[in-house]
This record gives sequence, C-alpha cells and structure tokens, in this order.
Amino acid sequence: MDIVNIARGIINATKNEFGVGDPEVEKKAEERVKICLTCPTLSSNRQRCDGNKGGCNCFIGFLVRSNKKCVKGKWN
Repeated sequence: MDIVNIARGIINATKNEFGVGDPEVEKKAEERVKICLTCPTLSSNRQRCDGNKGGCNCFIGFLVRSNKKCVKGKWN
C-alpha cells in the first residue's frame, strides 16, 4: 500500500465531506467507483479492494480519490 497516495485520498475525501473538495477529484472518483463496482476484487461489503482476491486491500472511498493506480490496471 502506498501510504502517501492513500493519505492524499483520505484528505481529498475529508475535504469533500466538508464541502471544500476539488470538483475534478470528485469527478475522477465517481468514474473510478463505477469501474470498481464491476471488479471481481471488490470485497463482499463493497468497501475495499480485497487483497485476498488480488486487490490492493485499500478502502475504495480513499483509493479512488488518491493518485494511486489501480493494481489491476483498470484506471490510473
């Protein structure tokens, strides 16, 4: 797990919760979530990219708002 990029995702998610998020980050996050929801590595509770299924084990809400690339190459 790339802690710096995930930390950036946490910061971006927090900013969004307080209404000061970057619209471009949120647009990209929405596009990424749509892809994640169809991925076989998505956990059964739809919260994580499941490491037991070959994913990166990150929380989707933070992952899609980070600069990290999808480990399956589905988005960057």
